[in-house]
Amino acid sequence: MKLDFGFPALDALVHKMGATPSAWQAHKPALDPRSEILIELEKGKEIELSEVLSSFGGLLTHKGEQVMLYIKNTRKDRYALEHALDDAPKFHIAECAALAEMRRRGRFERYVATNNHSGLFDVVSWDKSSRRTEDMQARLYVCKKCLETLNWNEFSRARGGQRNQIRDSFSIEDFFMEFSTFFHSKPRYTDKNAPKDGYAPDWISTSRRYREKMKWVCEKCHIDLSGQKRLLHCHHKNGVTSDNSNNNLLALCVLCHANQPSHGHMKASSSARLTIERLRREQGLS
Repeated sequence: MKLDFGFPALDALVHKMGATPSAWQAHKPALDPRSEILIELEKGKEIELSEVLSSFGGLLTHKGEQVMLYIKNTRKDRYALEHALDDAPKFHIAECAALAEMRRRGRFERYVATNNHSGLFDVVSWDKSSRRTEDMQARLYVCKKCLETLNWNEFSRARGGQRNQIRDSFSIEDFFMEFSTFFHSKPRYTDKNAPKDGYAPDWISTSRRYREKMKWVCEKCHIDLSGQKRLLHCHHKNGVTSDNSNNNLLALCVLCHANQPSHGHMKASSSARLTIERLRREQGLS
C-alpha cells in the first residue's frame, strides 16, 4: 500500500527561502537485517582452512560466526554424489582429527564455509570419461570424526550400525540450534583466549549434563522437550558465562530463553516456535 505524506510547514519554509523544490525518491533496496558475513555464509564463501578458527569445544568459526566446511571440487561424478554418499566428500562441523591433520601438513586447501541449513551443498562433479565438470547440488554426509569430537548424540559411545544411524539422522538445523547461544554477540573468543567472563572450554558438556539432570524439562514453562532436545538451552542466571555452578544454571526452552533480560539478540526460528507452542498445547501448558 502506497502512503502519501505532506509537509506543509516545510514547503512553506522552502517557499519563504526562495529555494527551488526538488523531487526526491529512494531507489535503494530494503536493508537486510543480517550482517554482511551472515549473508555471505548463507550463500557459501570460499576460504582457506587457515581462515577458520576452533572455538568452544571444537566448533568451527569464521569471523565470529559458526560455520560448516566442505571442499567444493569433489573429484567425484554425479552418480557418486547422488547415490554413493559413503564415497563422496564429507562436510565438517568441528575441529576434528581430519582437519587437524590437514593443518599439520600445511594443506590449506580452499574450503567453502557455510551456515546454510538446507542440507544441500553447492559442489562440482567430475566425469572421468569426458573430463568435464558440472555445477550441482548434493546432500553430503557429516564427518564422523567431527561427531566424535563433539560427542554428538553420544556418538563416542555408539558402535557399528549405531554410528551410521546417528550420522544418517544428523540435522544441520538441530546442530546450529544446539549451539546458537554461543554466537551473534561480539566479541567472540576461542577456548584459548576467552576472558574470565567467557564460556568455559567444557561448556558444551556442562550444558548437556545439566539439561539431562533436569530431564530435558524447561524450568520456567515446564515443557517436556525430551523428544526435541535441541530446543532446550542452558541459561546463566547472573549473566556470567564462566560461572557454571548449578545454582547459576537454568534449563530453558528456546522461547523462555529468548525472553530473558539482555537476550534480545536471540531469535527463535519459526519452526522452533511452532513446535514449542504445539507441544505446550499437547502437554496442557497453554
